[in-house]
Amino acid sequence: MKADKIAWNFYKSQAPSYQKIVARWVMTAKQESTQIKRLNELISDCHSGRKIKSLRYGSRA
Repeated sequence: MKADKIAWNFYKSQAPSYQKIVARWVMTAKQESTQIKRLNELISDCHSGRKIKSLRYGSRA
């Protein structure tokens, strides 16, 4: 994720609790392919300036 500076800056600007939750969300996937899919989703969402779908409270996006 550090390769994408926009995504990295958004991720680091989030609360430590959010960072911990999404790191756990990515790493707890049982299959490596799912981990990669989740990591790509996280990077894409961070690059767009939004939280992962399951944590977008009150948002319709």
